[in-house]
Amino acid sequence: MSEPNTPTTLPVKVGSATGLLHAYVKDRLRLTLDEPFAPGTPLKVEVAGMAIQAKSLGSRKQGEHFALEVTLQTFTKYNRRKLTQLLAGE
Repeated sequence: MSEPNTPTTLPVKVGSATGLLHAYVKDRLRLTLDEPFAPGTPLKVEVAGMAIQAKSLGSRKQGEHFALEVTLQTFTKYNRRKLTQLLAGE
């Protein structure tokens, strides 16, 4: 996945796990969370007042947290624009 220009991180909640959203590229989100999720796990990602259905692509341990990449299952054009603007710091 290519690195986007995203100077901002956003708080995120996935089930009982909390963390940060670092990047949004095409149909994927890159997160760091305090809990791991197995590949294929269906998830509800809550960020900036949006509830997004996603599937885990797997977690990697990074220090005390877990890097998680998810693929989006339901995401409207409005939510895409909103998330892009928020991550850009607008």
